[in-house]
Amino acid sequence: MELATSEPMGTQASAARTQYPGRTRSFTTEAQWATQQPMIKKLYVDEGRTLQEVMDTMKRDFGFDATSKMYKKRLKMWGYRKNISLRHGEDNNLIQILNNRTQLSEHSKTPSHSLRLRNGQLVSQERLATYLRRREEGRARANRPPLIKAVRSPDSVYVPEAVFFQVRTYIHGQWKGIITSGEQLDTLREERPANGEWNALAHGVRYALEQKRLNDALVLLRRAPVILTNLIEKQPVNMLQVLFMSLSYFTFGGHLERPETDQLLIVVKHLIKYAAVFATQDKGLPGNHPLRQLLTMLTHADENDLHQLVMEAWRVNCQSWDVLMDRPRSTHAISSWIAHGEFAGFDAMPSNLGNIIELTLNNNAVTFGEYHRRTTHTLQMYSMYLTYKDRANGRDPYFNKEIVAVFEDLVRRGPQGLLKADALSWLARACRARGEREQSERYMRDLIEFLLEDAVHRQSLARGFMNDLETWFVEWGEKQKAAELATWREQELGAEVTA
Repeated sequence: MELATSEPMGTQASAARTQYPGRTRSFTTEAQWATQQPMIKKLYVDEGRTLQEVMDTMKRDFGFDATSKMYKKRLKMWGYRKNISLRHGEDNNLIQILNNRTQLSEHSKTPSHSLRLRNGQLVSQERLATYLRRREEGRARANRPPLIKAVRSPDSVYVPEAVFFQVRTYIHGQWKGIITSGEQLDTLREERPANGEWNALAHGVRYALEQKRLNDALVLLRRAPVILTNLIEKQPVNMLQVLFMSLSYFTFGGHLERPETDQLLIVVKHLIKYAAVFATQDKGLPGNHPLRQLLTMLTHADENDLHQLVMEAWRVNCQSWDVLMDRPRSTHAISSWIAHGEFAGFDAMPSNLGNIIELTLNNNAVTFGEYHRRTTHTLQMYSMYLTYKDRANGRDPYFNKEIVAVFEDLVRRGPQGLLKADALSWLARACRARGEREQSERYMRDLIEFLLEDAVHRQSLARGFMNDLETWFVEWGEKQKAAELATWREQELGAEVTA
């Protein structure tokens, strides 16, 4: 996955070409094809992009320009294909492998998503199962002994392309031609900010679920219908980003036992139905409106498929904004990818995102100053990117002095809202991990006091962090402080979570 940059990154490849008189396109050498082969494979095979999308991305981001005919010749030469091709007798072996993987996924709750065929082709389980099923249906029609009965659907779910289509249609229909650069997107986001109340609620529910406090999460969700309909009514620029992010949080359920997960999914499904009815009846969106169709599709999704569905839709949302902009060095587009990567994994983010963040950070600092909200926001994204990168490489970011210094610099610049909450929370946990109790407590108290003073975050987030600090006091043997914290929490927020 690649997030397009505003300047071609393949300058060496571009400079190495030779122009001939009368030609409109430069000659591409074997060495240049070899250099670009890994990226072409990533885009075409691994990410499943169309040939035209690959050509556009390679030309725009890497300065690599070639004709469709040249690409097709190279793809054939390299053996890169999208159509599944099985060797004789391979289908029976694959059926058994799919069955074994499904059983393993059911046991471990961690599905394997792809298989490599004998010809080297990497194919997703969903696509392979569909191919085998159709293959056997054809055999059955020819009165051949069917094998399809032996094929079990893989544990990973099928994500309907129709949902992705509505995501793209909504974004392009609303903003194509209006937003063509990162600067325009940032300006519009500042003029039409997102619903902070919904954002705070989503993080509050997620935090409660991570603490395995289902009842607290359900109480917070009682406020969701009114806030969600307000979000649909206003339709801020990043509405789909906020919607898919929150639904991904709500439907994860990995911290809960199965009965609790089922209960949570039922509540979330009813919330989506409520939103769909509001969009149809109260908002009066026409039948072909992409938002109305999108919400309706989500209501028809199986509860067990919902998490994967909204996660994939979230990714498509991020990609759609990148396609829309010629120069997508947007702080807000970056933050969308960071949020998605934090939940989906570091590899889910564009491979060149780190370079883009660094360039954007430097540009914002020069253009607006280091204390400007855009610069601060980008610095926050950079600090989180470094955190996820360390974790992906098996390192503990809490012991990385460079990352700690970035977060300390961020707090010094005075971020607001969730940016400030995230920074203080990170520093508190880092100090705790390093055994610096006094510093950890100071950051945590600063965080709690900030949340209590903010009407939006007070009910959604403050209680969760107070619960954490109380737990830390108990771990440290500070029983008196734990008791005082419990009293403080009850005085500020009451004994129980309220809607």
